[in-house]
This record gives sequence, C-alpha cells and structure tokens, in this order.
Amino acid sequence: MWYGDTLWPTLVAIGSVAALAGVIWWDRRRPIFLMVALACIPAAIVAIVVEQRIVTPREQVTASLHNLIRDFEKQDSAAVTEAISGRSPELQRLAERAVEKVKIENIRVTDVNAEISGEDVLRARVHFRLSADVVYSGVARMARQPTRWMGSWEQEADGKWRLFEIDQLDPLTGEPTLQARQYIN
Repeated sequence: MWYGDTLWPTLVAIGSVAALAGVIWWDRRRPIFLMVALACIPAAIVAIVVEQRIVTPREQVTASLHNLIRDFEKQDSAAVTEAISGRSPELQRLAERAVEKVKIENIRVTDVNAEISGEDVLRARVHFRLSADVVYSGVARMARQPTRWMGSWEQEADGKWRLFEIDQLDPLTGEPTLQARQYIN
C-alpha cells in the first residue's frame, strides 16, 4: 500500500497520541502533555494537506478510467483513442467503432478496484461496474444497462496510463462475455 492511499491510519495515530497526552495531562497537570496534545491538531492538518497533494498510481489509473468513460460519453473519438495504448491497435479500432455506433448517457460507475503491479513498468488491473442508458446506432434505446468490466492499464513512457486490454464480465457471475463486442462488429 502506498502512503496516501488512505489517510485514516495516520489520523488514528495522531488522534491516539493526542488522546494519550490529554489523559496524562489531566492526571498529572504537566503543561508539556497539554502542548503535545494541542500540537496534534496542526500535525493532523499537515497530514491532510500532504495526503491531498500525493497522487498515488491507484488514483491516477482511476482518474484515467473516469476520463475515458467521460470522453466516450461525449463521443470524443480522438480522446478515447488517445486513452488506449498504441500497442493495442485492434482495441483502438473497436473503440472508434463503438463511439460511432453507441451513445451512453446517465452513467454511473461503481465498485472501482485497482490492483497495481510492477516496478519498472507499472501495470494495473481495474475492475469496475458501469450502468448507463445505451442508444445503439441512434435507433435502439436500452434503459439502465448494468455491466461489469476488467481493464488492463499500463503507465507508458510519457507518464500517462493507457488501456491495453478490456474484458466485459457477466454482471452476476463475473465470467468473461462478448456481449458488448457483438453490437460493434
């Protein structure tokens, strides 16, 4: 786990020190313990500010996912293609066709889980659920379609996270399915 993935352990530690110092001060009435307890307030504020400035790889890849979905919703083919790795030209072509044929609205992304791996080259497997209203070829409208996806991302030389593989999963079982691809091909 990267520092900055969650702030709670740091805040619990600072809070524990403040509480312990406060109890000891109350018992012994020595001003040093009161100063330690009060010093924990700015320490917690500093911890919050530092945590907000740290952007972890998990947060970066999650932001890239949300940007890709937003660009797909706006039907920005160039931005969608830019978010996909050049090492996956078939996926880029599939995405271009999808942007042309499918319009998604009222998107809701939930259960985003990113697992980061690698040292020299960072990779991520991102599992997420997406539900949206889907309009296929401007004709067929399907209200609130629940879907589940597993995407593989890689941080490329320019520092950007790009998608290089995506699998649609059955919303209930989690097994891979080709349901979305059948409408595009």
